[in-house]
Amino acid sequence: SIVRGQSGVKVQNGGTVTVTSIFPISEGAITGIGLQGETGGSATVKGDITNVNGVPISLMGGATAHVIGSVSARHGIVVQQTGSLATIDGNINATADTGAYVTNGGAIVVNGNVTAATRGVLGGYAGGTVRVKGDVTATRWEGIYAYSDSDIVVDGSVTSAYGLYAHGEGTTVLVKGSTVTTSATVESSSDPTYGAYA
Repeated sequence: SIVRGQSGVKVQNGGTVTVTSIFPISEGAITGIGLQGETGGSATVKGDITNVNGVPISLMGGATAHVIGSVSARHGIVVQQTGSLATIDGNINATADTGAYVTNGGAIVVNGNVTAATRGVLGGYAGGTVRVKGDVTATRWEGIYAYSDSDIVVDGSVTSAYGLYAHGEGTTVLVKGSTVTTSATVESSSDPTYGAYA
């Protein structure tokens, strides 16, 4: 297990690594990135990634990561660029930020639930794909915020303050369960919220 450091694990240039868990011995013992993958690196975490003060997983350049457990940290996971893929067998819990964020063609698969303080799932610049097989819950903003050719699928339900947001040609959001919007108006504004906005 990785218990302390600015970053927990970095894998790059086609390398592979397997660890039992990334579990700092105290909150903030890992202050940067829990698992960082670049340029085709591949990582497997047999347990959980927890208690990371920064970003628990950051992938780019075709890197892949498979977490057999769950991910819980201040921030969510970030996957960038085509070919980069994070697979989480358990849940994602981001206590201060977005739960799952893709950009530039990155991909995330979550077999459990996503719970986040701000947005549940964010599909950003130049798109990407996210599949959540459980539910998505976002406390402060949108459950799903997607634009720029993003493709977001949630097999379960989405509960959030602002609902769902999809913008731009080629952007798709599919929620197979129900959507629940918990706030009547947008924060610091009189603008109404929506179950879904496109």
